[in-house]
Amino acid sequence: LGLFVSVSLGGSSNFDETKGWFVPQAGGRFSWISQSEHKERLLVDERTSVTVKFYLYHPLNRDGREVELNDASSLSSAGFNKKWPTRITIHGWTGDLNSSI
Repeated sequence: LGLFVSVSLGGSSNFDETKGWFVPQAGGRFSWISQSEHKERLLVDERTSVTVKFYLYHPLNRDGREVELNDASSLSSAGFNKKWPTRITIHGWTGDLNSSI
């Protein structure tokens, strides 16, 4: 089984086939993607594929409880109280909740 795709650009072109690719799109079209754009997309995919977890800590629960995104009941079951001051700490870019800050 083989597949051969030929794309005619017509006339002169600004596309250097050694610096990018034509990528098939929905509807049968092709769009050009440069190597640098491809690398940027890979970085975005890598960042967005990381699982982010949220934990709620308060004076009555110093060990923290995981809070599920888009789940108000998990926030209330973790003991959130809107009357208490809220502080947000972000850490663990390359680790987890047990990594040192």
